[in-house]
Order: sequence, then C-alpha cells, then structure tokens
Amino acid sequence: MSFLVLLIAASALAYVPQYFRGDRRDLRMAMRHGMALALLFTGTDHFVNDEVRYLPMMPAVFGATALPLVWLSGAAEIAGAIGLAMPLHWWPRLGLPKLRRPAGVALAVMFAVLVIANINMAIEGANVHGLEFGRTYLIIRPFLQPLFILWALFAAGVVGTARLGVASGFDRAGGFDSAGGVDSAGGVDRAGGVDRAHPPTLDRRPPNRSTMA
Repeated sequence: MSFLVLLIAASALAYVPQYFRGDRRDLRMAMRHGMALALLFTGTDHFVNDEVRYLPMMPAVFGATALPLVWLSGAAEIAGAIGLAMPLHWWPRLGLPKLRRPAGVALAVMFAVLVIANINMAIEGANVHGLEFGRTYLIIRPFLQPLFILWALFAAGVVGTARLGVASGFDRAGGFDSAGGVDSAGGVDRAGGVDRAHPPTLDRRPPNRSTMA
C-alpha cells in the first residue's frame, strides 16, 4: 500500500505542471515519471534499510542469499527507473538502443517475481520496520502486484498504444507513434497515415468523350 500511495503521489506531482501549463497533458508520461521517482526511492531504500525492512520479507528458504537478493532487487529498481525516465534521444548519444520498453518489460517481470515476498509476508503475518499496516494489508498486498505490472507496461509504452483500432506505429514512449500510422515527424498524419503536407487530390478533369463512344 505504501508503494501504491508513493506511486500515485509521484505521478500526480508529474502531471500537475502539465495540467496547469495547458500546452501538453500526457498521462502516460506522468505515470512513467511517477513510477521512476517511486522506484528510485524504494530502490535506494533497499540499501539503506536492507536488514530491518526488506530482509524479513524474504522466505527462509533463501538462507544466506536473501540479503544479496535484496540488494539485487534494489539495484534492479534503480536501473528500471533510469530506463523509464531517460529521454529517448539520449540513448543514441550514449551508443545504446532505446531501452524504455525493455525497461518496462523487465520491471513487469521483477514485480511478478517479487510477489513471492508479498505472499511470504501474508503467510507469516509479521510486520516489518516502517510497514506496520496490520494483517489485512498483508493479505491484500499480493493482489496489488498485477496493478504495478500493468502500470510499468503502460508507462513504458508496451501496452495501450493502439487507438481507434489502429495498430501502433512510431511512439513517443518507445520510438513509435502510439496513434498508429507512420511517424508524424515525417509529415504523416498519426491518425490515419495521410501526408498533411501533400494531401491526396481528386481528378476534376472532364471525361474524355472519345473513350465514352
């Protein structure tokens, strides 16, 4: 629940300037930046409160590898946050492919794996430092994980990019236009793939009488 509250608050914080500025209102971008900010916070917290907050979540079967796994998940969250938040035009400058969509998929997989810790907490019924929400919360918490999975996929532009039944083409979220058609930067209408600069013209010449005889 604490991560959900943090996620919503960070996304709202990213969306409010867009709303009042009025020139652009991009919910996907706000959700992307909100998740990146939330993951930066929780990823860093995996190293700050590793033993008191996150280690008790791990099932006993992991033994001595539990703490390194806590650090690994924290590093994965920070890397995923960077992958979501970095502007697309920065990746080629670094000599790398655009990694926003792969980051979203990787985060979705990570959230799916982390449900193991959520289920373990629900079974054990033990609270951890800073997360004393009670037994009811521990039971509900695993069911929130699919929401985070869909959030990561949507924010990264992996899902929800087709509109009006048109398959997605080049999008701002991952290099493909979410409305479908060809890249609008090339003078092509995103809604239907029609060139705005050179629209089709109708042949208004009268028919050739010789051909009608």
